[in-house]
Amino acid sequence: MPGPFDRLSAFLEAFELNVHGVVGAPPAGEDNLVVVGHAEIPKAILIGLGHSPAVPSGMDQLAAAEVDFGGAGNPLLGALPAEVRIDIDEDAPLAALTRVFVAECDASRCGRQAALDRIGAVLVLYVLRELIEDGTSSPGLLAGLSHPSIKTALAAIHNQPDRSWRMEDLAYVAGMSRSSFMVAFRETVGVTPAKYLVRWRVTLAQRRIAGGQTVKAAARHVGFGSAEALAHACRRETGRAPTQLP
Repeated sequence: MPGPFDRLSAFLEAFELNVHGVVGAPPAGEDNLVVVGHAEIPKAILIGLGHSPAVPSGMDQLAAAEVDFGGAGNPLLGALPAEVRIDIDEDAPLAALTRVFVAECDASRCGRQAALDRIGAVLVLYVLRELIEDGTSSPGLLAGLSHPSIKTALAAIHNQPDRSWRMEDLAYVAGMSRSSFMVAFRETVGVTPAKYLVRWRVTLAQRRIAGGQTVKAAARHVGFGSAEALAHACRRETGRAPTQLP
């Protein structure tokens, strides 16, 4: 059985995270991060998906960034709420990093843009960590990634999609009996483990095909036995052939 996996690494590998720090108002219609606070002291990080989050009453916008989560096909992006707020007062490392981000935004120093982009990317990672740890009461990916047992099975699927997973294997990874695992997974994630595995494989295959791989090579890399098996799964899950990318 595989060892423990990072819950974010597979998403970051498949969907490249890019953050571009901006001075002033971020563009409308984009996924945007905004740091807000009082008297130059950061108090919260806001992220709006498809929009710039509104600055709360009594606070000022101190810094901002455009966020690209790697495309609309990223399952993690689809699991996030439309607007996220992380208060930083009780998180000393996050507060310190946010202050550096705000300072870089305010000062016109050499290498400012590179610094803003890199620090902004780390801020987004912090926010994603918080969301995964907090989870949600609604069935879905975030609930699964925060579940004490299901999260290990999900991480195994994400990091080893090409493995010939049996439900018994995933139950073992989760530290549960097969029957308990099947029920808990569906109640937490909203679909069966087998369905989720197929969807993740299809998603990764589409990314590889978009990057120039053949359908046959993509199918092999993500765990389908043949190009035909990938094509069948892709039509069933998306209604399109593998080469008809979204």
